[in-house]
Amino acid sequence: MKTNPVAGNRLKTVLAIMAFSFMHCGLATASDAEPSAIDNTMTCFREQGLQFSDLTRRQNNPAYRTVQTTQGTEKISVTDGVRFFWSAAGQQIRIKLHLEQSANGQIASDADIIAREYQKFGATPETMTRNITPAITELGLRNPVLGKGLVGVHSLISAKRQQILTMYINWLPAQDATQDNEAVYSAAMSELLTKTKACL
Repeated sequence: MKTNPVAGNRLKTVLAIMAFSFMHCGLATASDAEPSAIDNTMTCFREQGLQFSDLTRRQNNPAYRTVQTTQGTEKISVTDGVRFFWSAAGQQIRIKLHLEQSANGQIASDADIIAREYQKFGATPETMTRNITPAITELGLRNPVLGKGLVGVHSLISAKRQQILTMYINWLPAQDATQDNEAVYSAAMSELLTKTKACL
């Protein structure tokens, strides 16, 4: 059987065009991908005027993290997340934040695990903040002494966005707690919580 050289050339041309089209479709899809839910929340934080540093994307393998609770080791689902820092009051307060996306339908059980984690920390009615609304569950554990080092942990759990924002609050100066320091701490946390809640 004879091969028609013209038809063969046409076929090669068509295949080359198809390959080129598929390659560029793939590139367009990758570059035009919509931002994730985590990206959208971070954009909202910035629009609220919060400035962050040292943002790192979570390497999401495995899709959970383990915590120690009153029931032992438990797993909180995490399908996406970022870690970053926020500083306030002339760098006196530096807060490490973790924003995590729960697996679909898992936010309620993840919230229960976090509550048990706070209990494991030794939270008492005097040191524990707990506020539950239809939109956000707020949990906080506060060390009453504002010395140097970690002085608090705070979590905002969003049912709407199925996201968990955890804040590890560090007080940097070495001096003992004073009334002025209390005022600085309260003002900084009020600003951070107001602006982050607006996005969750």
